[in-house]
Amino acid sequence: MKIQTGYSLIELLISIIILGIMASIAVPSFGNFVRKSEQSAIYNELVGTISLARLEAVKRSAVVALCASSDQATCDTTATWDDGWLVFVDADGDGALDTGNVFDSDGDGTADAPEPVLRRQGAVSSAISITSTEYPSRLSIAPRGRLQRQGTILICNGQDNDNAMALNLWITGLGRMATDGIDSDNIVEDISNNNVSCPSP
Repeated sequence: MKIQTGYSLIELLISIIILGIMASIAVPSFGNFVRKSEQSAIYNELVGTISLARLEAVKRSAVVALCASSDQATCDTTATWDDGWLVFVDADGDGALDTGNVFDSDGDGTADAPEPVLRRQGAVSSAISITSTEYPSRLSIAPRGRLQRQGTILICNGQDNDNAMALNLWITGLGRMATDGIDSDNIVEDISNNNVSCPSP
């Protein structure tokens, strides 16, 4: 008579239950990891975008602007940064992307082209919000690489202040990741050293 080896039904059920418990613990952690990675990617994209705008402003000796854009073709004062944005040479300094002949493309002193777009960024995930009190939908960088005003750009995942990321920008145009600098509550501080507060969804 052969001895049969294998797992009993009870052993299989117990294994399935244990796997289910482990999955229920791991899935939220994985979701959190994905959202945190997305926040970091957006932060890095913002840093790269502002660095590009500052470099182009200095190189071209012209105002370079960023504006929120829901279609990545026009500036939209009703759009938010999480809808996407444009970086463009703001030849007339009005903060809006002009499609008429306002830019001197060949340096002969005559405006013969629309304002050139330097970068386009599409909308971010609906789980992420990008807001700024100082720069609600526009940001301009002067020819010497300086900002009109200092401020903070906040990147949130829902209303979770503890996991918020922020970029603090100085008049010089230089930015630095916001940290929990003056207390130990795990909430980063804006440029005025106040805790950031994520908006309600």
